[in-house]
Amino acid sequence: MRLVTYSRLGVPSCGIELENGVLDIPDAASRFGRTYHVKGKKFPDTIVDLLRWDAGIQVVQQILDRYATTPLEERPMTLRPKDIRLEAPIYRPGKIIGLGLNYRDHAEETKREIPAHPVVFAKFPSSVIGPDEEIPFPGVTKKLDWEVELGVVIGKTCKNVRASDAKE
Repeated sequence: MRLVTYSRLGVPSCGIELENGVLDIPDAASRFGRTYHVKGKKFPDTIVDLLRWDAGIQVVQQILDRYATTPLEERPMTLRPKDIRLEAPIYRPGKIIGLGLNYRDHAEETKREIPAHPVVFAKFPSSVIGPDEEIPFPGVTKKLDWEVELGVVIGKTCKNVRASDAKE
């Protein structure tokens, strides 16, 4: 299951990426006759709100299962890629912490010493963009270096957590 944040006509929402398009999660929940209330609000329309909701991923899986077993003519409409714009997965992220030189090959390629401990740095939340957005190239930049990025969403405040307790 791949969750996405997208906008249609300038209005953001969250969906599930399918082979034939994107299934809007709040719309599918409504069309399947399920109403879910989270702390007195309407069904979550952001990935962050879905993740904050204890039952969020379970409910999304139920929606996906129901979609798969519903006859084609009765399924909620999927949105075609050309009719939507994929956005950054997490809309307005809070804190972004990065690790530098965490791949030996990359450190060697850049002719840098491999650090004994992780190099930690912060990024501004405004630096996060969607998958098809142009990467800004400031005039002072001589060369952009591409990297594969992996994001991890930590849903609870924590500090010095043991590996054995990480899934709590």
